Amino acid sequence: MSLETAADLDQTFFDTDDFATAAAVTGPDDFEKTMDVIFDLTGEANQVYVDTDISTSEPSMLCKSPDLADIEPGMQVTFPNLEAHEDGYGKTYKLTARVVAEGAGTSRLYLKEV
Repeated sequence: MSLETAADLDQTFFDTDDFATAAAVTGPDDFEKTMDVIFDLTGEANQVYVDTDISTSEPSMLCKSPDLADIEPGMQVTFPNLEAHEDGYGKTYKLTARVVAEGAGTSRLYLKEV
């Protein structure tokens, strides 16, 4: 399946009935924005030596790249629709400066728990 339009992303990945959840982003000057994202608490494996990996736990969220137009590092994000048994429930995160383009009109923003 190829993703060709923003509607494809909405219907495939960022449908809150499936994988996505709402992210409430707040910032200076009463900035508020809600967007549908895929929250991920798992980290990544970084190879230190040929046969040694170190796993990191760095929360992130995958979102549509156009949704990032007004988003800046240091803003805070919460996930108000998560349930008590889900990772990230009741927590507040700060957006870091690390943003990675993932392709097909999506980007991954890395977060730090506050």
